[in-house]
Amino acid sequence: MDGLPPGDSRRYPRSPVVIAAVIVRKGDKILLAKRGGEPYKGLWAPPGGSVELGETVFEAGRREVHEETGVDTAIDGIQEIEDFIRRDPEGMVQAHLVIIRLLGSYSGGTAKADSDADDVGWYSVDELDGLPLRPRVRELAIKAMSWSRE
Repeated sequence: MDGLPPGDSRRYPRSPVVIAAVIVRKGDKILLAKRGGEPYKGLWAPPGGSVELGETVFEAGRREVHEETGVDTAIDGIQEIEDFIRRDPEGMVQAHLVIIRLLGSYSGGTAKADSDADDVGWYSVDELDGLPLRPRVRELAIKAMSWSRE
């Protein structure tokens, strides 16, 4: 969570912040967005963001994908849930994110950078080599490509 501005609501939160991140699959490729802001500015990652009050995780995932990339997606399921907790030197919770990683399938639209993305693209697992990636993206992509709904 380095690089968050001091007033960011994800810094020293009163409660955990829920994040929906989506790996959208289209054939043998996944959709990635180059982050335009912190955290992880300049790194490629699946689109995603905070779940808004009154919104389901799946609704948030679809909305975030569309806002960042212009792509429509059907949510196929949950890949994993990760707790990210960071404490400051005094032991206070500096950040607490509950990241729900969703799997999605392309259902329409043309990929174009929007919202807080500087660029977007469709990549095969092999094409990820050499891209500056957010941590674990390659591992998550490999798992996503082998996942089925059965």
